Amino acid sequence: MPEPKSNAYKKKLKEIQEQTSTAIREVDELEALDKVMRKKLVTVSKDFNNYSEENIKDAYEKASEIRVRYFTKQQEEKNLREKEQIWSMPYVSARHIKKCRDAY
Repeated sequence: MPEPKSNAYKKKLKEIQEQTSTAIREVDELEALDKVMRKKLVTVSKDFNNYSEENIKDAYEKASEIRVRYFTKQQEEKNLREKEQIWSMPYVSARHIKKCRDAY
């Protein structure tokens, strides 16, 4: 663990902040896509007779894939936010940071 206020520490914190920002954007995009896919499922379910079995199966598989990616990315975002919070406290003891890091 680099010393607080060192260039290595600042570099690591900036890297974590960038990863967090990227994860937040990706979660937002996946959330929007998840909503679109759920609407598609509602449409397919309502007009079940107007869609082929292949179209229905495809809609459910895509929605499921997006949902899994969305939940996975949400968890990643949560972990990064916690990591960023820990690294943003420069005077917290290295032992405390290690304890928190080991919890993940």
